[in-house]
Parts: sequence; C-alpha cells; structure tokens
Amino acid sequence: MKILSIEFVNNWSWGLIFNSICANSNNKIERIFMSDNPQIPAGRHDVILSQNVTLLKKFKERVRTVCRLGGNYNFDKVDKLEPLLNEMAKCHCLVATNKKLYEIASAVNPNTYLLPNGLNLNDWHPPKNIPEHSFTVGFCGNISNEQYRHYKGYEFVKKACDNVRVVLKTALYKDAQIPHGQMMSEFYHKIDVLVHPTLGEGCSNTLMEALACGVPCIITQEAGFHGEMMQDGVNVFFCERSARSIQDKILLLKRDKDLREFISRNARNFAEKHHDIRIIAKKYEEIFKNCQKANQSKED
Repeated sequence: MKILSIEFVNNWSWGLIFNSICANSNNKIERIFMSDNPQIPAGRHDVILSQNVTLLKKFKERVRTVCRLGGNYNFDKVDKLEPLLNEMAKCHCLVATNKKLYEIASAVNPNTYLLPNGLNLNDWHPPKNIPEHSFTVGFCGNISNEQYRHYKGYEFVKKACDNVRVVLKTALYKDAQIPHGQMMSEFYHKIDVLVHPTLGEGCSNTLMEALACGVPCIITQEAGFHGEMMQDGVNVFFCERSARSIQDKILLLKRDKDLREFISRNARNFAEKHHDIRIIAKKYEEIFKNCQKANQSKED
C-alpha cells in the first residue's frame, strides 16, 4: 500500500508522532511538508493522510483521504464552519483526537474514529533518580504572540508561582527552545509539576509527554482529550484559569510528597493505557487498510 502523508512540518508535534507511526508500519509512506512549499502529487497513492482539516484546501482528492482533526481551535469560529464541514463529509474517514472533535466529525461523516496521540513509552519514562532541588513548576508552550500567550494561560501560571514563591521552569517555542530530544532530561525530569491552563487542545503532546514521565499535571477541563478522560485527584488536578486556583493546587502538591507520588504513578498508568504508540500505530494501519479496501471495491 502506498500512503501519502501531508503535514505542516517534520520537527514538532504531529511530525514527531508520525515518525514513530512510520517506524511501526510496513507500508510505503511518502511524506511531504507544507513548510517546504511542495507540489502535492496526484493519483499515485492508495491513501492520503491529512494531518489536519486546514490542509484539505491544499488538495482535491477526498475518497482516498483520511483526515485527522488535530485541535479544537479550528472549530471555535462557528460562522466559518460550513465549508470545512462539507469537505470533511467527503473524506473516506475522519480521525478525531478527543471526544468533542469526535462529536463534530461523526455528525458529518459516520466513518469517524476517536484516536489520541501516542509516543514510545520506552523512550519517555519517569526519572530513575531525582536529585535534590527546589520544588519546581513547569510550563511548556508557544507564547510567541499575545493570542497564544492568552490561549495557553501563561500569565496565570507566572503569577501563581510568584505568589507562592516557587521556581517556574519554562520550555517555550522559539525562546531558548529546548530541542525535543532533550525535553525529557532537561525539562520533564527537572520539574515536580506541570501546569497547563489552556483554553483548548486536541490531544496535547506536552501533557502526553509529561504523563509518560510521571509528572503530576494541573490542567483545565478544556485541555482536550486529557480534560475529558482524566480524573481529578486521581491522575491529575483540574484548575480554573486563575492564579488563585492554580496556586492552591500547586501548594497542595508541594506540601504533600505522598500525594505527588500517587498522582505521578497514576499519570504514568494513564499514559500506558492511552498513549502507547504501538497501539496507536496499529489502529492507523487498520484505518489505512479499510480505506484501501473501500476504494478497491468501488473500482471493481
């Protein structure tokens, strides 16, 4: 089977996840990246995988297209949805990364799957040894402009950490950015809790990686797949988008080492249950096969 994957870039987010999917695939996969401004080849592939719905406007093929819905943000502007929904309905199938997106997608295309992101859990793991250090809160995200800064809730985190006088360690896009290959050792293994007070996510790579590393997370219930699926006080803590709410949860975890360890174990368990790339890759293989079979039947 020949698969064409249309993606934004190769060095972050879905591009990194798809590297692992390719490593677990027996199919011939051609990848093109819109950052390279490529010409999209037509007619020589059995399946086309579109990283996100916004890429559908880059090509006309639909019956061989598996379209992934990567984030909620594309569906926030209701007045502009109809053209997008029409194109989604024409695709062979849609892959939603959380329940909210699944409901949107399945309403226009019954051939819809719910499938979160995944990663190699052997590569991403809790630290074996934790050296003595000051209690540290982590924040990771793109806050390169005011819109992103507000969407990710960075100011709430900064103010909360200032109020309770704890160390805030950041991993920011373009701002002395930590290479992805060093994120586990230089970020996740050096923080005691991750705070992610976002307005919305599909399935956050940051949260997925933190959970795999056993980092307790404080998140909003708007945090996509994790906000929908995780349990407050069991494997995560939910917060409001306010410094007061965030600092209360930070102090709760700071003062109770046993609670941190309890949340940490359950966070890793959640990652093992939902984010194992071997399981995710196998599901994508099944989706690709179903798409190929459906189109072979039409041609016959």
